[in-house]
Amino acid sequence: MKLIKQLFPLAIGGIALGSTEFIPMGLMRTMGQSLQLSDSQVGHFIAAYAIGVVVGAPTLIGLSARFQPQKVLITLMLLFALFNGLFALMPSYELLLPTRFFSGLPHGAFFGVGTIVSKQLAPKNKEAMAISIMFGGLTIANLLIIPYFTHLGDQIGWRPVMGLIATLGLITAFFIFLFLPKVEQERSLTLKEEINVFLSPPTLLTLLITALGCGGLFSWLSYIEPLMIDHAHLSKSQMPTVMVVAGIGMVIGNFFGGFLTDKLKPIYASFILFISMISVLLLVFFLSDSQPMAWGLTFICGIMAMSLGAPLNIIMFRAAPHAQMMGAAFMQAAFNLANTLGAYLGGKPLVWGYTTNYPALVGAMMASVGFVCCLYMYRKYTSLFEK
Repeated sequence: MKLIKQLFPLAIGGIALGSTEFIPMGLMRTMGQSLQLSDSQVGHFIAAYAIGVVVGAPTLIGLSARFQPQKVLITLMLLFALFNGLFALMPSYELLLPTRFFSGLPHGAFFGVGTIVSKQLAPKNKEAMAISIMFGGLTIANLLIIPYFTHLGDQIGWRPVMGLIATLGLITAFFIFLFLPKVEQERSLTLKEEINVFLSPPTLLTLLITALGCGGLFSWLSYIEPLMIDHAHLSKSQMPTVMVVAGIGMVIGNFFGGFLTDKLKPIYASFILFISMISVLLLVFFLSDSQPMAWGLTFICGIMAMSLGAPLNIIMFRAAPHAQMMGAAFMQAAFNLANTLGAYLGGKPLVWGYTTNYPALVGAMMASVGFVCCLYMYRKYTSLFEK
């Protein structure tokens, strides 16, 4: 209970960050109709945010090297509130796209710093579960906040919803100031030395596995609304319920991934979860035209969507033991590069005229590449990753 109380402000930050990251998926058609954009063009907002995370994670981590982590986290959430507020106000696609990019800049750095703070506060052999508590905010966002915001956006428009998300950023900064324990900066190397230590073959391979493998699920999740409406033949009014079902799966998957990683070696947990991911995405492709199957697979995909974070983060810590904050930041960049690749590649079959179950097939292919890279890493660096 003490650990949960200490990490509560970071979980609130996860709610804010998860809300802004995933809300375009639930409001894809609403945003498209408001701005007269296609599904794939709204998908560009998803990609722009993810690219912002990729750029912002290492950059802002580097700039924050000399500062106390609590102050860094507060600053990042104030930037988050500013850019999301601006995104709510921009009038055109041409202005919304760069603003969406800027709103993604604090995301990876927040989770990078937050991951290290969580690890420092955790008891021994409970690091994966502590990280899962922080990322629990993302799952709560998908379970409760995004379905509510999806419904609210359908009623009052997406712009007021983005304004509410910006307000969540301000609330997070306030809670961090009040409740997050102060921990000291652990980095003993200069930024240049840390980057040199970090850029080793095992760390780069871990990033590749994350970007390609986890991109498989983002290919499915980015186009969940067209899949459920056009292929499973649900009504648009059922989309908030769909997001709740996916969100329940994500809550379970987040803690399941942490539990499995603490019980098994992280590389073994990754094998199990990648095989499960490939299987369920293939089932989505073949069976989601059946409404009962579509509902069930949405729940299972939700579990898979959040379960890989814990084992892959622990693998990164072991691959870069002297550059863990940089590693955590780059992991967020990799997860959001996965988001970018999933949204972009998953949208290609739709542009080419294929039905809306094809993004799941693209996702299964991406996850398969991630699994093969994971096998290669196990064979080449067995002693490192089985510690």
